[in-house]
Amino acid sequence: MMLDRMEGNAELKTSVHQMLASRRLTHSVLLVGEEGMGAGFAARCIAADYLYPAGGAPAEALLRGECCRAVGKAGKRDSGQIETGIVREAISVEGMGAGGRYLVSQYGAAYTDGNTGEQVGVTNLLVLETSIYVISGDTAGRLSVKLTGSGEGTYFCGGKAVPITWSKAERNSPLVYHRADGTPLALGKGTSYVCIMSPRTSTLSYTE
Repeated sequence: MMLDRMEGNAELKTSVHQMLASRRLTHSVLLVGEEGMGAGFAARCIAADYLYPAGGAPAEALLRGECCRAVGKAGKRDSGQIETGIVREAISVEGMGAGGRYLVSQYGAAYTDGNTGEQVGVTNLLVLETSIYVISGDTAGRLSVKLTGSGEGTYFCGGKAVPITWSKAERNSPLVYHRADGTPLALGKGTSYVCIMSPRTSTLSYTE
């Protein structure tokens, strides 16, 4: 685990490991790291172990401060309170609902329409891969998302997954989608939902 990269504090690390195993963390954990590790290193270790238990490239990216799912905030040192970070839960699509639509969830609960109160369901789901970084020095955790140029993605419709490419000539241009063979992508009749993800810090998994 990433937390094991820190020396000492054996009892504390054992306690934190137990909390991680149960997927329940206390409201605050005080960790003091060695000088030279960089601000927030201990907190990023815990965030990496919580968000990515299997480790790998996403966990390493979080340790480098490049993951948009854990954002460090400035501490309130004058009051003795230090807020180590914010965990962001990704939007997920859990399955097909009535009428063959994909049902959208957020923060582990149904993502609902503000007007109808019903869970959002879409015919077309497009997952686009691009570069996403937390803006350097931004304590509010705002993100820089690259949406011009081109990239790869996956299109879902009717229970099928299709590899695609996307492109956007400039900021005010529309997104253009093509199949992997270069032919234009024809969307199904109905509503669409576009998800933006960074392949450096997130993974896409699905079953057809």
